[in-house]
Amino acid sequence: MRRTIFAIAVSIAAAARAQVSENITVARMLLEVRVTDRQNEPVLGLTPDDVDVLVDGKPVPIESVLWYADSAAARAAAGEEQPAEPQGRLFVVFVQNDFARSNVRLTGQMKFFQEVHQIFDALDPEDRVAVLSFDSHLKLRLDFTTDKERVLAAVQASTLIDDPPIPDAASGTSLVPLLDATEMKNVASPEKALLMIADALHAIPGDKSMLFLGWGLGQLSGGAVVLSRDYTAAARAIVAAHTTMYVLNTGLGGQLALGLKKAAVDSGGFYGSATSFATIAMERFHRAMQGHYEVEIRRPDELPRGTHRIEVKVKRKAVTVMAPVQFVDE
Repeated sequence: MRRTIFAIAVSIAAAARAQVSENITVARMLLEVRVTDRQNEPVLGLTPDDVDVLVDGKPVPIESVLWYADSAAARAAAGEEQPAEPQGRLFVVFVQNDFARSNVRLTGQMKFFQEVHQIFDALDPEDRVAVLSFDSHLKLRLDFTTDKERVLAAVQASTLIDDPPIPDAASGTSLVPLLDATEMKNVASPEKALLMIADALHAIPGDKSMLFLGWGLGQLSGGAVVLSRDYTAAARAIVAAHTTMYVLNTGLGGQLALGLKKAAVDSGGFYGSATSFATIAMERFHRAMQGHYEVEIRRPDELPRGTHRIEVKVKRKAVTVMAPVQFVDE
């Protein structure tokens, strides 16, 4: 479970009659890291000796590496007891619709949406899912719910160019009070939509996963894909909100898929095709969701506040490491 940096203050008592305290602060950070093999199965048994972490290109000490099973199936496979009242994971589905109604994009989207139910069928019953979409502006279609049939209906309705009403707020964790209806109507790009969603998710504690179903990010310029400042701000906000983005490209190819790939990598998730290899992409998503490592690192004393590059390496052959490429020291 990725968290912001925290400090542990240790008080040392010394004196005969008067007690004098000295505060020693050791700053640490927890990174959420997923490691899979060639079959996309989680790699288990990693220790601090198996992992290297670089911050701004410099190695940092690793305090611990702990595995956490996230799904009921993973807990059962590990022989762990199921919690008496499981809290469930939080998922946000973000559907990028095409306001221009490009035939290529719509064909790919409609093809995948015939199979998208497989994603929600495989979630745990207590997992909560919210659905948002973007075409000409941002729309909240469904607040967090465990009702997977409502989730599927909301995702399929995202193909429409309509103006759905604000949904009823969920009890407990809810996006409704965190998203302003007027501001959502003024969001004019998917990058700004991601930024607004990330800002809302920042107010919700714990780790979240975003499933991005779309066809592209960025603009074509001189044959290259250029990402805007809005994307840079959104990528930073997504990491700060402890959210990992898993991207499935619902378009039939397209150069703007390069922007999608970068968004997935930047947040510590992955990119896959939802049209050519839909089943493989969905299976990869669920296997990645089985569990994660918490890698605890010691923060360098000289590190200034701000955004820093981070690189996680695992000393195992033929593995895929999913970890954010930056962290935000707030």
